Amino acid sequence: MRRRWGALAALAALGALVTLPAAAQEGGPIRTGEHDDFTRVVLVIEPTTEWSLETGPGEARIFFPGRRLDFGTDGVFARIPRTRVTAISAEAGSNGTRVAVGVGCDCRISASFVGARYLALDVSDRDAARTAADSVPVPPAEDPEVRDRRETRAVASAEAALSEQIARAADQGIVRLALQGPPAPAAAPTPAPAPRPATPTAETLPAPLPAPEALADLAGLDQIAAITVFDRDSASLARQRPAPPAPPVCLDEAALDVGAWSNGQPLHAQTPLLMRRVVGEFDRPDPVALRDLARLYLRFGFGAEAESLLAGFDTEIDDRALLADLGRTVEGRPVAPDGPLARTEPCPGRHGLWLAAGGGAAAFHDAEHFATVHSAFADLPVDLRALLGPQLAARLLDAGRRAEARLIQVTTIRAGAAPTVELALVEARLAAAEGRPTEAVAALRALAESNAHTATDALIALARLALDQGLPLPDRLITDLRGAALAQRSDPREVDLRLLLVETLAARAALPEALAEVRAARADLPAERARFARLGVAALAAAGPESPAISASASAYAETAIGASDLILRGPAGDMPRRAIADRLVEIGLPNAALALLRPALLRADPDSRRLAARSELALGRPDAALAALRGLAGPATARLRAA
Repeated sequence: MRRRWGALAALAALGALVTLPAAAQEGGPIRTGEHDDFTRVVLVIEPTTEWSLETGPGEARIFFPGRRLDFGTDGVFARIPRTRVTAISAEAGSNGTRVAVGVGCDCRISASFVGARYLALDVSDRDAARTAADSVPVPPAEDPEVRDRRETRAVASAEAALSEQIARAADQGIVRLALQGPPAPAAAPTPAPAPRPATPTAETLPAPLPAPEALADLAGLDQIAAITVFDRDSASLARQRPAPPAPPVCLDEAALDVGAWSNGQPLHAQTPLLMRRVVGEFDRPDPVALRDLARLYLRFGFGAEAESLLAGFDTEIDDRALLADLGRTVEGRPVAPDGPLARTEPCPGRHGLWLAAGGGAAAFHDAEHFATVHSAFADLPVDLRALLGPQLAARLLDAGRRAEARLIQVTTIRAGAAPTVELALVEARLAAAEGRPTEAVAALRALAESNAHTATDALIALARLALDQGLPLPDRLITDLRGAALAQRSDPREVDLRLLLVETLAARAALPEALAEVRAARADLPAERARFARLGVAALAAAGPESPAISASASAYAETAIGASDLILRGPAGDMPRRAIADRLVEIGLPNAALALLRPALLRADPDSRRLAARSELALGRPDAALAALRGLAGPATARLRAA
């Protein structure tokens, strides 16, 4: 059913976002206390833990999304009768923890965060004037005066923050205040509530302040509905955008329901039974147990273990190829070229998510398709979100999808994912994409100089950002790129590092060194020969007369350019850089070198090359040869050369 919250419950749910002082360890025994007109159930949680209260016939449920909390229910009825509260149970699953409280009366149910560390659920009689103080003993953790000062500051800060948040949330539509039913008759003045004790004792929890009658009545109505921004927007999108039809090759959603591959217990509690089942009678492998164990490994992010398990048995296993591809994706390695996660079709939902994360398909197809991918990503368990989020966001950034990458990053950290170097790298790249290069450079430099496994990726991103934005190149950049390229021999990133090294050397006007690196890379990486040649020629073509590489020594530039002529393609594709370099040679007074460089294009009678040859002949004082080069050409540029 839809969540129904009273005013205090809505404030408390929003208040879970407020940072309060450090709290006690979450979970542990659930405490209870009985009073004349209400029964209280107390849970220990951190102030920043998100929670929601749901009520239904005969039951109230507190849900902690994305959190596995170990609550104990032993002895919960040692201090209370089974009158108002008839049952208490706690269950931790892959998507969060749920505490269910059975209610055996027509009572008012409310929940509030008290004492900066306790979540209290009160089951109160309908005619109760106010909720009394609780008698559940709480072990004294600190001096009462110190705690009083701390809690007073926390409550004051929380109340101010909550007031601001609920006002902003109402403006944004997160909290909706709806007028329902006929207007209530004017009520008699509400008597002033009893004063709240200034200092709670060590033996009791403070009770929430009594609400005015108008607010108290909201508990029985659908007056306040609070939902998260993601839930609100996802529901809206689901209504407005029906799921697009999936291509026939796409997998069913149930085949990739990774969150259902665990029973909610820790990995170490589930593996022994499955391991005992892997080899059955007469040492025959059990394909079902093998599949289930591989799935369990994948659910907890152990892709290499799943791959190793599958490779160790040649038994026919359902979804073997899919599980192997999932293992490679979890580990951040390329999927099998012919595997189910190497398709290029725009599969929606979970299949589309794993295709995008694994690199077998485009990270982004269109907005409608991405909405299904994002929904599937948000449905993953929190730990898998934290594992897949950075690589999915990185692929979206590589595809130029800045807004979509930011959405994945926000969804990754929304449920409290711990900060990691992978997330730090994504955040730095997002800062660069969002127009904050100074912040991005600082973050990338810190990562590149660390011992984290993302240091090489951060160095690549740092060099690319500095070159693209024209930022001052760090002094150590060339040395760092050389060292990283040497350390990453035979790694796919070696190519990127050495290409960046060539660009950086050229940007520093060290053209001879840049071309020497081009020749070394062509010898070491024969599959990339053409790519490095194009980059070296482009560096030569981009060097103008004002470049230090030329002004410092024209003869050195000429020697470098002529020596690099073998890197230029001899066909029409090489004519443009050939003309650009020849033009530089003419400008620095070396027309003979320009003519020698233009010879392959002149043999094909390329018009632009013939005009440049005429300029060279004029510079050499040979007007007849210049006119011969222009024979049969027309246009203003040709006319000016003829006049000269």
